[in-house]
Amino acid sequence: ELAVGPLPQVAAERALREPLEERGLRLDADLMETLFADLGGAARGLAGLRSGHTALEGALGGAVYPPHLQMVASLLYESLDADEERLTLAHYRALGGLDGVLREHLDRTLDKTLSAEQAKLARDLFKELVTSEGTRATRSEKDLLAAVSHRGVGAQSLRETLTLLQHQRLVVSVRLAEDRVGWELVHDSLVPRIRAWMDRRELDQRRAAELLRLHLNRSLEGSPHLLTRRDVREIVRFPEVVTQIDGDGNEGNRDPQRRDAQHRDARRLSARRLLALSRRHYRLRYGSVALS
Repeated sequence: ELAVGPLPQVAAERALREPLEERGLRLDADLMETLFADLGGAARGLAGLRSGHTALEGALGGAVYPPHLQMVASLLYESLDADEERLTLAHYRALGGLDGVLREHLDRTLDKTLSAEQAKLARDLFKELVTSEGTRATRSEKDLLAAVSHRGVGAQSLRETLTLLQHQRLVVSVRLAEDRVGWELVHDSLVPRIRAWMDRRELDQRRAAELLRLHLNRSLEGSPHLLTRRDVREIVRFPEVVTQIDGDGNEGNRDPQRRDAQHRDARRLSARRLLALSRRHYRLRYGSVALS
């Protein structure tokens, strides 16, 4: 599939306006101004930019991410009554702005586009792409595969589902270190809707996994980045997190891509070993009652 980068604002405006004008429709100026301000902000967010990065923002300019433009155009057109010939700012606001458009598209995809089984897997994947702090998370395919292994999902089925969600313009692929493929949500506005699916225990479990991954990424065999006592207490509540992060070794050996990743990570500690080293450290330091 050809990946299309952000469109310059002039090209994006033309791509929106011309098909509508061919149908005898007009777009109000204040709608265009508000819409493209929102679309430009979304494109900068997707590129990982923050306000104040003047050089980067200048390079991106008012560029627009095409999937956002396509979704907005489709829902704006559908919102028109049969006798209406003008699209106004009121139409856009009635949809909830760009945030509302993206949330509506998420719900439609899960309820109408996907099968029941696909929707269950998609919900699990979406949850993995949200942090416990309420931000978008970038996760490798290896991590996602481990997270949904309880559904009996293989690497091929995972990629097919992610590709489907990418076609639905809900997730995007990103390139991680060592040429690995990662995935993230297409926009921050999806995060609150996904977090609403998660109870307190799921959020605590997500935080435990994030803490463990953070320390593992900073650890090497012989040089562990030990967990704090508080981190250990949070993580030991969820033994399934340790199992998930370490993955199923037998399954990984049958998957060439995961086997290659395991070879690259050979010098890294396993989650189980890092947790054991951390608990041992605090037991020796504070006594056997420090961590039971």
